[in-house]
Amino acid sequence: MADIRFIVSWGPGQEIDKNWFSNTLYFAVDGFGADADVQGLADDLLAVYQQRSFTAGSSIEVRGYDMADPKPRPELGFARSTGTGIGLPTGPGQVALCLSYYSERNLPRQRGRIYCGPFSNPEIRPTSQTINSLITFGQALAGLGGLNVDWSVYSPTKASLAQDPTMTISNIWVDNSWDIIRSRKLDGTTRTSAEISG
Repeated sequence: MADIRFIVSWGPGQEIDKNWFSNTLYFAVDGFGADADVQGLADDLLAVYQQRSFTAGSSIEVRGYDMADPKPRPELGFARSTGTGIGLPTGPGQVALCLSYYSERNLPRQRGRIYCGPFSNPEIRPTSQTINSLITFGQALAGLGGLNVDWSVYSPTKASLAQDPTMTISNIWVDNSWDIIRSRKLDGTTRTSAEISG
């Protein structure tokens, strides 16, 4: 069994910079034997991300690593699409919607979340269409690979205790509330002020 980490990044322009978003995903692969397995999953993962509204018009990069390799881990899979810039989401970068997940029970080290965004013109609450699109996204992630591939939760704590660090994800959900990613907040570039008297 191999535990594969994928880092998926997307954003405007051609090169990754601080304005790009990223997700880290793990897959447990039984019968892992060749770098081609990681490359195939990277290609499939790219295709799944290309279908999401929050990546519209963006360039997307997928990089895959075997967690058993010593640091710095060599890149075993790489996939990229160059964005058109057309249809880029216009909403604030710090506003996201979470696809949450867990394995068997919603407990620490058995759960995680994927922050998805940005979205164009978000309403006060996400629409049912937006929520359902993230559920479909989660189902697509779970369907990647063959019978020997499982989208998983990875626990570094379990890995440090020489326990199996991956658990197959069994449940997903999306709340009808936006999340804020504080690190995505844009820095102010100007300040408008005025003197007042009371």
